[in-house]
Amino acid sequence: MINILVFTKDESLKNQLESLPEGGFSFYFSEESFSIKEIINKNINVVVLDSETISIVEISKKFKKNFILRFLPKVALMRDIKIGDFIEEVDDYIEKSEVGKELFSRIKINLQRSEKKIDLHPLTKLPGNNSILKEIEERLKKKELFSIGYADLDNFKEYNDYYGFSWGDKVVQFTANLISEVVIEVSLEDSFVAHIGGDDFIFIISPYKTDEVCRKIINKFDEGIRRFYKEEDIKKGYIIVKNREGKVTSIPIMSISIGVTSNQSRSFRYPGEVIQVLVEMNKYAKKNPQSNYVVDRRKAPSSS
Repeated sequence: MINILVFTKDESLKNQLESLPEGGFSFYFSEESFSIKEIINKNINVVVLDSETISIVEISKKFKKNFILRFLPKVALMRDIKIGDFIEEVDDYIEKSEVGKELFSRIKINLQRSEKKIDLHPLTKLPGNNSILKEIEERLKKKELFSIGYADLDNFKEYNDYYGFSWGDKVVQFTANLISEVVIEVSLEDSFVAHIGGDDFIFIISPYKTDEVCRKIINKFDEGIRRFYKEEDIKKGYIIVKNREGKVTSIPIMSISIGVTSNQSRSFRYPGEVIQVLVEMNKYAKKNPQSNYVVDRRKAPSSS
């Protein structure tokens, strides 16, 4: 099912879209206000903007500030309006009078184009490695202040072996949703969340929100992860598995480790430097068997 969010005040357009015979599409309607959590919960795939009744520029500005919404393909419906007025705000456009003939084919084309352009992870639908590097590079060029966190799960491999890949995927999806929800709640504007792969995630936030975001991620993870275990394993506090040497060993309930760095007190010249420090901080965090985070507090002279 392809879920389409349509921004319009045109009641006749709403009726027309709802009466279209094409299957596999579901329409949701809004005027200029929208709930980000609702868009996420409804798993919106494409946004359609009626240029006759709403401000495409204003809605696009709001979307660009959100790390999830900015990647959604946007299709404009227009009538006697020059596309040059908002060409940078949308991915495609069609004549409003041709909605019945062209809308679905254009939506499918834009979804395919979007998937090729953005390296979205197939499970979590979060951007991947290429997007991470590009995001860091752009922020460094703009000299924006930011904190970046690298979160991964402790004892995930053993859990995956014990419970199976299906439950492992559920834990990964849970973690992706949790991190995204916390970032949206605490540091929405100009934030970014990505999925490196496996149980590894990246988030970029305001440096002034670092501690609050990390604490909330840890608290929510420790509270929620228990539902992915059998009751008897929760009571024991561990699972019994064989290690690589074939020896039976006990593995504690999963925890989350977060390494954080920032350009607030030190400078970085390119993304590789940021990633290097992030990995180092994450290793420090993983030395603690409990869920925790470690922030790089070191200062370095500015590069000339």
